[in-house]
Amino acid sequence: MKNDKILVFSYYSNIAGACQAEWIDDKIEGLIKSGKKVALISSISGNKSGLNISHIRIPSISLFDFFDELKRAKLARDLFQFSILMLLPFVLTLGILLDLLLFIVTKGVGEGRWSWLISASFAGIYAVLRFRPNKILTSGGPASAHLAGIIVGKVFSLPVIVELQDPLSGEGIGRNVQARGWLYKVEKYIINNANMTAYVTEAAADFAKKEFKSSNIFAVYPGSKDFGYSYSDDKHNGIKIVHLGSLYSTRNFDSMISAIDTLISQGGISEKEIELINLGHVSDEERKKLKNKSYVKILQPIPRVKALEFASKCDISLLIQHSDDRSNVTIPYKTYDYLNLKNHTLALLNSDELTKLIIHYGHTAIPLDDVSKISQYLLDIKSNKVKLGNANNIDYVTQANCLVDII
Repeated sequence: MKNDKILVFSYYSNIAGACQAEWIDDKIEGLIKSGKKVALISSISGNKSGLNISHIRIPSISLFDFFDELKRAKLARDLFQFSILMLLPFVLTLGILLDLLLFIVTKGVGEGRWSWLISASFAGIYAVLRFRPNKILTSGGPASAHLAGIIVGKVFSLPVIVELQDPLSGEGIGRNVQARGWLYKVEKYIINNANMTAYVTEAAADFAKKEFKSSNIFAVYPGSKDFGYSYSDDKHNGIKIVHLGSLYSTRNFDSMISAIDTLISQGGISEKEIELINLGHVSDEERKKLKNKSYVKILQPIPRVKALEFASKCDISLLIQHSDDRSNVTIPYKTYDYLNLKNHTLALLNSDELTKLIIHYGHTAIPLDDVSKISQYLLDIKSNKVKLGNANNIDYVTQANCLVDII
């Protein structure tokens, strides 16, 4: 409803280059645009929100997490309130003991930012008394955000909507057996105690419904903010392909390199006619593989808005899924940024669900390791058989409201 007041818990917010932060920042802006009032509780890792919201940043009390947050905030050139630094003696004493206890209880699973649960819960109680929300939305990322939201919801009898950006457990999530066992229990608790739990793929939602025997599970594609960039041919020669994001062992250029090298050896294309660009971090292992490829260009990460502006001037946006099983239940957030651009997306995938989504919106999906089809696609691009500048998008404002209006 338009007059809803939503209290949002998200460990990450307003951190340049962090997709989990961009995810919730877009969602909050979508809620505001539809007339809802929002208050946000996040960690101190990011900057103060520039949106017209009440924003409480609260640190973790674990020694490890606290100093990691300070480091991130320093990189963001943020200024701290003196009250945050006053927590230092507390963190240096109780925080060390808490780290030890958390390691024993969670079996060393650190991704949950578990100690933030304590500080976020107290901040949430304060926020409810001050802001008087009628719903709670949690998003992440770290499980502590969901657990804090559920605790505060129980204290004040408020409905809680949980958005799991990635499933916490399951075979394909890339965790060891011990971690999966612990996070399975956490995920089950979240689902059993939230009013609604949203996953961002149908596959993840369907699996959770069967696994946790709950009817309060659904799927919502989040969409992302449209920055208004559209494909503009900057009169460059040849085919210009860009990938936004990191390259490493399970997400790399291997299939693209094989396809391009095959075409070059067969005379179908020359090195001067194609440019493959990565805008983001590249692991040392991947850099070694790309070192002698003259048509490959590696650029350093830049802010999201500038990265999308750069991509809009390229012919093709390249989307690459992970080569492991996590791709079956996740969708990279950059997918929605790509859909907002008016150039063509080439998606190298191993997920049936994302394949259908990409094709539905007028783009090209090819199996991740199908070098032959990638080669043919590049030849079709060269001979103008693939229409560029053909894009639709998923409205992030509508999707944000779909999420909170489910209750």
